[in-house]
Amino acid sequence: MFIDKLRVKDNLEEILGHSSKPFPHTSYYVEPEKFPGGYIPWHWHRDVEVMYIVQGRLKLTTNMGEYVLEAGEAVFLNSNVLHLQTPEKGDKVITLNQVFDASLISGQYRSVFEQKYVEPLLSCREIDAMVFRPSDVRQRKIIDFIRRSQDTADEQAYGYELLVRNELSVVWLLICQEAEEKLEQKKAVKNTGEERLKDMMLYIQEHYMDKLLLKDIAYAANISEREALRSFKKHLNTTPFTYLSEYRIRMATVKLKETEASISDIAYDCGFSSASYFGKIFRETMGCTALEYRRGII
Repeated sequence: MFIDKLRVKDNLEEILGHSSKPFPHTSYYVEPEKFPGGYIPWHWHRDVEVMYIVQGRLKLTTNMGEYVLEAGEAVFLNSNVLHLQTPEKGDKVITLNQVFDASLISGQYRSVFEQKYVEPLLSCREIDAMVFRPSDVRQRKIIDFIRRSQDTADEQAYGYELLVRNELSVVWLLICQEAEEKLEQKKAVKNTGEERLKDMMLYIQEHYMDKLLLKDIAYAANISEREALRSFKKHLNTTPFTYLSEYRIRMATVKLKETEASISDIAYDCGFSSASYFGKIFRETMGCTALEYRRGII
């Protein structure tokens, strides 16, 4: 399955197609540059994700750090981790992604699988993402099983659900072995800073069309303006207003493609003070004019 649009709830949680299905697993093919703006914006999901890089170099940014992934490498993304995916400049990136509920591995509630292997990894706040490189023997084995499970899921032959579960269980065990030291030292505590950040991001998404002040954004998380600036810098390496501007442009791209509203109306509807300023920021962000984007001249 190919996707080129990110669907998220109001709180930035990604809407996944398998959420209510008896087999909680989805595999898909992604080209990040085909998303609006040429990248996959900040989002999160309760499910875990494994990704294999087929082509190009991809920068994966989480609220804890940055990881540059190259073709032939893979990554594990833990549950509830805010992340952003950006192709390295000039690179055409293709990835194979699998997103699944950890219950696929743990099975029955409070089973030995859940208590001994699944929950310790999910609750380890020190593990946001783990990169696997083929130069390492054990990590290459993880990559091989990730690819094998992807192929099995794509082929969907009779019994593929059992095989995918089996192959991803091997991946999970190898990841736990790879992360053994961190799991022993884990701090299973709620990340208050991340929760505050999500509150501010949600507020911006709900009020992007309005004139927003820093005090409004900070108030959404019940923190000071200085702390709001520090939070965005620490977790996203940006500012609240840069995030606001990028989100406004992202919403404008949707309106340009899905409505017949004039570019001026879209500019004002998305919170820009003037059409000329909107045009300037749109070109800087998207690399083309709003009219070129609407006509598909990119």
